[in-house]
Amino acid sequence: YVVRDAAYDMKSLQRSSRQKVQYGLKRCSLRRIEKDELLAQGMALNESTMLRQGRRDPEFVEPGRWKRLVEAVYEVPAIEAVGAFIDGRLAAYLIACHEDGWVHVLYRMSNADDWAECPNHALDFWFTHESIRRPNVEAVSMGWMSTLELQGLHDYKVRLGYEVLPHNCVIQLHPAIAPLLTNRASVRFAGTIQRVYQKNQTLALIAKVVEGARVTRLGDSGLIRKDANGQS
Repeated sequence: YVVRDAAYDMKSLQRSSRQKVQYGLKRCSLRRIEKDELLAQGMALNESTMLRQGRRDPEFVEPGRWKRLVEAVYEVPAIEAVGAFIDGRLAAYLIACHEDGWVHVLYRMSNADDWAECPNHALDFWFTHESIRRPNVEAVSMGWMSTLELQGLHDYKVRLGYEVLPHNCVIQLHPAIAPLLTNRASVRFAGTIQRVYQKNQTLALIAKVVEGARVTRLGDSGLIRKDANGQS
């Protein structure tokens, strides 16, 4: 998901998102986050986000690892953390990286209890608008399209004026385990488990990775035929 137009502004948004951004900008204060603020308030937003997504990444929910991540953010000049504050309290934040003329949004976390105030919309628009106008910035990226089918997240980014750049990829597992995990029975089993526990994103991701690895192996073995346009 990429924005490359230096003229990016409110007119770049779809109407539904424009209204939420305008409301969020009125309700939120947007600025760089101080280290102590992120350390003290960020983990509550991590917990809220992980709960919604059905996952628990240790770096974001274990105090020791979270402190180490925050320390790293403020030790690396190319990394920055910005947030949306409501009445002085952190409601949403993102961590981004500057590299070779691109600004990559790496992480985005927010408190679901504050969504009515539209902090995500305000923060993402404000950060994109400010970043794309910086000297020597060619593009702002909101990350890869998810391996999972997250239609709501896709619509959110597109309505904020981001375009999707196509990019093909393959999934390679270690040769020692690839035959075991990519056979038809294993792929079917992973898919069944994912359907039983539909809210668990970790299981859903595993099922997708296994399926993708099987498709890759079939392609490498010549069992998937492609036409002149490269379509399978």
